[in-house]
Amino acid sequence: MSDITSIPQQTLVVVADGHQAILLRTHGVKDSLSLTEERRLTPKNLAEEGPSGSRPEERDTTSDR
Repeated sequence: MSDITSIPQQTLVVVADGHQAILLRTHGVKDSLSLTEERRLTPKNLAEEGPSGSRPEERDTTSDR
């Protein structure tokens, strides 16, 4: 494999498992590529966030009938 694919600078890389997600940012190119940590997310960090950034209030759908 002599062809090295170049990853653009400032690319956001996500490394995740069942316990946390780490957001990393790339710097440099090819052989001098480095990563710096941007943020760590754990389930407690995500408890109040939904797809748009905040979870809507819970609603009792039985009272709508």
